[in-house]
Amino acid sequence: MSWFLLLTPVHVIAALTAVGANLTYGAKSALGRHDVAAARFALEGSHWSTGMIAGPACAAVILTSTPGGRSRAVRARAPDAIRKR
Repeated sequence: MSWFLLLTPVHVIAALTAVGANLTYGAKSALGRHDVAAARFALEGSHWSTGMIAGPACAAVILTSTPGGRSRAVRARAPDAIRKR
């Protein structure tokens, strides 16, 4: 089994986690518009999710991405006629 096949699920899960954590900012800011205590809670929640969820997930996406993308991995297993392009 290649590293590409092992790291692809990690990359996809990390990307989904990062996007999901960033999508919650809108809900948190809407919660903070109504009350000062809710705004403080929303700000602390946004800070926590950025530092503990979204940031590490984005780092995992960068670390598990391949420089040439999928085409490089496919060409490595392709027949010689395709590899010569």
